[in-house]
Amino acid sequence: MFGYCNELCGENGFGWSKRLTMIHATETNSKTDDATRAFLTLLGKKYGYSPAAAEPAFTRMTQILQLLGARLEQQRAKGSRFFIGNQLSTLDIYWAAFAALVQPLPQALCPMATGYRTFYTETNPEVRAAVSPSLLEHRDFIYRQYLELPIVF
Repeated sequence: MFGYCNELCGENGFGWSKRLTMIHATETNSKTDDATRAFLTLLGKKYGYSPAAAEPAFTRMTQILQLLGARLEQQRAKGSRFFIGNQLSTLDIYWAAFAALVQPLPQALCPMATGYRTFYTETNPEVRAAVSPSLLEHRDFIYRQYLELPIVF
């Protein structure tokens, strides 16, 4: 479980890589306002942002999503609805939360400004293709059964 959790939320993991792509998209957009650019420059320092660091991020995200999707399918073949064993684990909760970096829950369940929703929704075709329907179904299951909806910020 800890290894999978690290792949999802550790250094150079899924969330880290997604942040690099978000910083890169904003840093390279000439329409980015000064306040946003200043914030992202600070954030970029925390995540070691550079164009070279951002370059492999989409591939890394794709690999991790494929890894998680395969794990979930292995578990389903054994009759389990969870990533690890037959009960809820930290990995299930982490995935439910980090899935917002690919496709946020619907507006009724996760109210957020349109700009944020657009910013968080992944558009890279390779990354999108790596998100199996079972991963999003799992996110929904974990929220319905174990977490509070709607999400309140």
